[in-house]
Amino acid sequence: AILRTTRYPLVVLTAELRVHAANAAFYQTFKVPPGETNGRLIYELGNGQWNIPKLRELLEDILPRNSFFDDFEVTHDFERIGRRTMLLNARRLNTDEADAPQRILLAIDDITEGKQLEAVRLSEIRYRRLFEAAQEGVLIVDPGTHRITDANPFMAELLGYTREEFLEKELCRIGLFQNEAACEAAFRELDEERVFRDDNLAGQTKAGERRTLELVGNLYEEAGRQVIQCNVRDITERRHVEEDRKQLLAREQAARQEAEAANRAKDDFLATVSHELRTPLSPILGWSTLLRNQSLDDATSVRALESIERNAKVQAQLIEDILDVSRIIVGKMSLETRPLELEQIINAAIDTARPAADAKSIQIQTHCDTDVGLISGDPGRLQQVVGNLLSNAVKFTPNGGRVDVWLERLDSDVQITVSDTGQGIGADFLPLIFDRFRQADSTSTRQYGGLGLGLAIVRQIIEMHGGTVRAESPGEGQGATFTVRLPIRGIGDKENTTSRGSAPGPVFPTVAKITPFVCPPQIYGLRVLLVDDQPDTLEMLKAALEQQCRAEVRTSADVATALEVFQQWKPDVFVSDIAMPGEDGYALIAKVRALDQQAGKRTPAIALTAYVRVEERARVLQAGYDRFVPKPVQPSELLATLASLVSAE
Repeated sequence: AILRTTRYPLVVLTAELRVHAANAAFYQTFKVPPGETNGRLIYELGNGQWNIPKLRELLEDILPRNSFFDDFEVTHDFERIGRRTMLLNARRLNTDEADAPQRILLAIDDITEGKQLEAVRLSEIRYRRLFEAAQEGVLIVDPGTHRITDANPFMAELLGYTREEFLEKELCRIGLFQNEAACEAAFRELDEERVFRDDNLAGQTKAGERRTLELVGNLYEEAGRQVIQCNVRDITERRHVEEDRKQLLAREQAARQEAEAANRAKDDFLATVSHELRTPLSPILGWSTLLRNQSLDDATSVRALESIERNAKVQAQLIEDILDVSRIIVGKMSLETRPLELEQIINAAIDTARPAADAKSIQIQTHCDTDVGLISGDPGRLQQVVGNLLSNAVKFTPNGGRVDVWLERLDSDVQITVSDTGQGIGADFLPLIFDRFRQADSTSTRQYGGLGLGLAIVRQIIEMHGGTVRAESPGEGQGATFTVRLPIRGIGDKENTTSRGSAPGPVFPTVAKITPFVCPPQIYGLRVLLVDDQPDTLEMLKAALEQQCRAEVRTSADVATALEVFQQWKPDVFVSDIAMPGEDGYALIAKVRALDQQAGKRTPAIALTAYVRVEERARVLQAGYDRFVPKPVQPSELLATLASLVSAE
């Protein structure tokens, strides 16, 4: 009767643990007919849901020991009803009949729903605990009304509201978003994507304090309805740290770039110094060697001496500029001031610059105010200033151009202006024009020589006189104007005499003994093409090859002309400078090697270079030259290199 009436599944087992009987609730619960269970071992039923060693042990102990068990929990994927959790109780089944067989009553309770409800309850407790203790703001929002239905304590502290003040407020009206339009856009994104994120939200507290917030909103299903959970973090301090880090990184990068630029400028300057000092040495040493061998005719000897004098003056000026910069750096540049007329200073500087200007048909016009009168200054240094400005103006002005020099009095100052119609100064280089070691072009193809020191020296001298100098240019190709302003002071003022140490005296280098050379026989009758933009060097090398070795020589001052001679004359060997204006020696060797490839041959080639760093010499050979001779070029060294190369070929 109990089997028939109880709503819990019941099974009666024999001593062998076979199913003797089961109630209707059992068959209904597990969706099996009696024919699949009656007489079968309990652990063979279904898909083995009861085949549990511990359960079997408990069941086998009931009859022999008159034991029982309660609340044995089994969670299993049952064959026909899916995953369920069952609670089992078992004990001996007592009967009134003395000789009745012993039986076991197994009661089964499906506690799946109860377990699920308990899990939900525990989950809610855990969630609430996390919600209340979370170290970030959490808001629960109704997606239909946009109203806040819950807020954790951290959120209240973050924006300065109480939890009660949050409840029923719309999310758009608590200071999280910059304006209502931004908030509505966030809700649209949530509706479409089910997630919204803003890593840089400009929020505001109840008190009006601005904070940088990070907000992540998610649309969830919860108990059959949709809810929005917003997680809010205050990242104001993090943003400040990140901004400080960015600024620190930017400063570090700027400092590193500045240091790297300074190192590059130093390296470029040293390479330029090497080139500029070695270039005039080539004709000086070369002509000296030829003169000492007494192998030149009278006319060539005169030109040799003129070339030596001219290049010695160039080198002396370069050395003086370097010494001046050295004095500036250590604070040892001196001024010897006295009363002077600036017009005389300007005229003397113009006289010095006139030959170079005449060679390029450049007009130099002066416009001097006769009322300037005397000022106190160092005449040598001021002439150096005007001379540098004029030299630059002539150097950078094309043939047929014009240079104007003005001298005028402006209130308590005297102003000197040097203006030209030359190539001008680019806007990017104009702020650097007075820096030491700076040149607009420091490559091997630069058109103009020099060390990039002249204008730095000009600025130092003028500032030591209490004046200023500035440069202006409308742009490249539009000329440049340099303006010097000097204060007019009393002639006897002691402060106008500045002495910070004496300048070094002139240095006269000793002359090394040059051993006369004999021309190697391999060079006699050799056809040699010489390429160099320095006429003095070309003439000296040409004389050495022709008069010493009876070689046939053609010369060229640029790449274009050299290629014409190369194709028409077909030299046995060619010798080229590397640093030349326009196209350099690297461009020349590339074109020569291309012509050689077409003709199926390889013309021996020697590079002349004043750039003596290891990487520069390696580049020369990689470019296609067979040998190189460093400047200053000794005729004997060039002839020996030529002979070695010709013999190897």
